[in-house]
Amino acid sequence: MKKRNLRSQSILELVLALALIGVLNYLSSRVFHRFDFTKEKRYTLSDASEKLAGALDDVFYVKIYLDGDDLPPAYKNLRNSTKEMLDEFRYASDNNIEYEIYNPLEGLEGEDLRNVLVELRESGIQVTDLYEKTNDGSRQKLIVPGAHVFYKGQQYPMYLIDPSMTVNNPATLNKAVEALEFTIANTLRRCVQTSRKRIAFLDGHGELADLQLLDAKRLLDEYYDVERMNLNFDDSAFYGQILDQLKDVPEDSLGFAVDRLIKAKLNSYDAVVVAKPRLAFAEREKYWIDQYIMQGGKVMWMIDPLLIETDSLARYGKVFTADYDLNLTDLLFKYGIRVNLDLVQDYNSLIVPFGREGGGVDPKPWFYFPVLPSMNNHAINRNIDLVWLQYPATIDTVGSPSLKKTVLLQSTGLSRVSNHPVEIDMQVVRKPPAEDYFPNSDEPLAVLVEGRFESPYTMANRKELDPEKTFIDHVDNGKMIVVGDGDLMLNLVRQDGQYYPAGYDRLSKKTFGNRQFFMNCIDYLVDDYGLIEVRNKDIQLRLLDKDKINLPKEQNKWKALNMVLPVIIILLFGLINGMIRKRKYER
Repeated sequence: MKKRNLRSQSILELVLALALIGVLNYLSSRVFHRFDFTKEKRYTLSDASEKLAGALDDVFYVKIYLDGDDLPPAYKNLRNSTKEMLDEFRYASDNNIEYEIYNPLEGLEGEDLRNVLVELRESGIQVTDLYEKTNDGSRQKLIVPGAHVFYKGQQYPMYLIDPSMTVNNPATLNKAVEALEFTIANTLRRCVQTSRKRIAFLDGHGELADLQLLDAKRLLDEYYDVERMNLNFDDSAFYGQILDQLKDVPEDSLGFAVDRLIKAKLNSYDAVVVAKPRLAFAEREKYWIDQYIMQGGKVMWMIDPLLIETDSLARYGKVFTADYDLNLTDLLFKYGIRVNLDLVQDYNSLIVPFGREGGGVDPKPWFYFPVLPSMNNHAINRNIDLVWLQYPATIDTVGSPSLKKTVLLQSTGLSRVSNHPVEIDMQVVRKPPAEDYFPNSDEPLAVLVEGRFESPYTMANRKELDPEKTFIDHVDNGKMIVVGDGDLMLNLVRQDGQYYPAGYDRLSKKTFGNRQFFMNCIDYLVDDYGLIEVRNKDIQLRLLDKDKINLPKEQNKWKALNMVLPVIIILLFGLINGMIRKRKYER
């Protein structure tokens, strides 16, 4: 009887367990939830990312090329993190995202390898020549830290590691993992956006030419409609852009018509970029810019307040600065900014080749070309590489305390600020600087200003400036960015017409973070998705200490723990379980 009762009890427990499993399985198929137990919530998508994923109405197919059996551990982690992040996006997209992972260079040699490399390069994917340290020395390996995305018949490249970053570096790979959500979401934005914001580079005041901004325009072209607008009414090209609309306007109404048409054209842009103006702005032109800002327009100013004749510097070895006199000081002051008439030198600077006496080249740091680390204090400058500036000026935050001012770039702890006029002497590179040569530190070089902007023309006589009386005296949610360097996005052009990326140094063959900083600035100013905020996510890679784990003592300890400890745990479990069963059934 006792055995029969035990048997019935066991059968009943089995039936109940199976029934419970069945109910739980049914409920789990109806109700689904993902739990993110990581401290930094690395697997929880932002609202902007979920919105973009939910906007997909077709299959978003991703080919990931970062793969291989002998892939270095850090890159394996990046590959696995990419897969996990795509799984999160797939869930948010209602399974509209699919992907595959493979190495397109696997098993290829000679001509076949070269053809695939050319094909990848032409399609926008960069191949990395990786040198990895091993116990036997080092080895060379080609890896492809990128992917192609296919959506509605279109193909888009997606970089798992930003091309401007230094690869095979733990910090770089950490940044790449941190930026994965932004990388994928940014590609999604490119695919699903139905209307494109409009960006204009202002012209007519000696700004950088089209050839010098080719890289900046190419970067913006991926997400925005980019144009050039002349705002100098003394320039014949100014009237050419509205000539068709002036044909039927009576002569006595031309002034009103020009004012109305230029304002309408300027207001049609979501943001304007002022890239290194060298001619003074007239009061009428400043008024147009002010009223554009008062109507919600966003501006990025890249300003060189001082003129430096680099040709004369190269010829004579010494030059003095001159003042451009852009007539923008009062306008920017009202917006809480003053670009100072000074010049910054920084110990952390670009290495430049200088001619050596007797022939040859001697690379030396040129302190007027600061190379600045990211402050990581805002979504704009988070996870970007070093930014290279050329002859920058400091920026003061002034005016209304109600404006929010965020320093985006600043000099390092070893910098020197010289007030205009400044003597620039190439002899500074001939001998090491004295200990007290860099007395300044943390000087603002790029600033974001947000909040309520008030027009400087509120109390002015606007009879000629505002013939149609459409004046607006303030805007509540204004945004602008001011950089004390006009050459931030200057790209060098070769004699054959090809151009280098902005921020590219031909000596080190390194591309600095200028491009990413610029794109983040524009995205922050005009992006409605709020996608740039995704860059604020901070993911910590908890890496092993390589020096420690390579010690024989440490290796033996962890091998013993991995091999012996599981066996001991299983034996203890069996022993305890046997004792419990023996006591149970002896009763």
